[in-house]
Amino acid sequence: MYKQKFNLNNKTVILTGANGLLGLEQAKSLLEMGSRLIMVDVNDKEMGDFIKKLPLSSKKRVSFENVDVKNELSIGAFFKTLDKKGIYANVLINNAACRPRKFFQTLDDYDLSDWNEVLNVNLTGMFLMSKHAIKRMLKIREGLIINFSSIYGINGPDIRIYEGSEYMGKKLGVPPVYSASKAGAVGLTKYIATVYGAYNIRCNAITPGGIYNGQNDVFVKKYSRRVPLNRMGTASDIASAVAFLCSDAACYINGVNLIVDGGLSAW
Repeated sequence: MYKQKFNLNNKTVILTGANGLLGLEQAKSLLEMGSRLIMVDVNDKEMGDFIKKLPLSSKKRVSFENVDVKNELSIGAFFKTLDKKGIYANVLINNAACRPRKFFQTLDDYDLSDWNEVLNVNLTGMFLMSKHAIKRMLKIREGLIINFSSIYGINGPDIRIYEGSEYMGKKLGVPPVYSASKAGAVGLTKYIATVYGAYNIRCNAITPGGIYNGQNDVFVKKYSRRVPLNRMGTASDIASAVAFLCSDAACYINGVNLIVDGGLSAW
């Protein structure tokens, strides 16, 4: 009984931001657990190699769609295509995010165009995808939405750990728009959970702590000292949490922000 609850054989999942570090790892875990998966992104650069390397059993259950989550026309066309094919996704994972060229500016010097670009993907895109998914979920009286927040959507940043660190030639920091958009993700999650719970549509958030992605040793050491588990998170840590929330083992979890940060926020 309980073992069966943890597989995803009865799930059809839409995953946005599928071509990123967290997205690709989530795709692996969801497919391994048995789901049908529709990977969504504006960038298909990695997709051919990724799908080619999958086991044959997974290849039969995965597809990729080029969708711009900040464009409602693009989103609408995507869902209409699914409708025509008779595909009703019962899980939506809003994982898409963006990082414009001047992403790491401080608030006192932040460009409005960059602010709007990040909000349009991180938060407005989440709203638009949820809007169109919920219309379909209401018809089948079943659904789950997972929204991605961040540790900096619930906590203020400790800027001291970024001093002396660079990533891909840029000085690291925490942009104000990142904190604002990720805090909004938690608010939207609670709204969906309470308004649509009566229709058997649940919504939860995932809040990752810092994820290792090639940052330099100075930053990794400073960040790890702030974490009770004394390390940064990995993409697989997050993918495992997502797979659990997608499973029927989590069927009574609704409106929760699952914080996966090694204990950072517990200090």
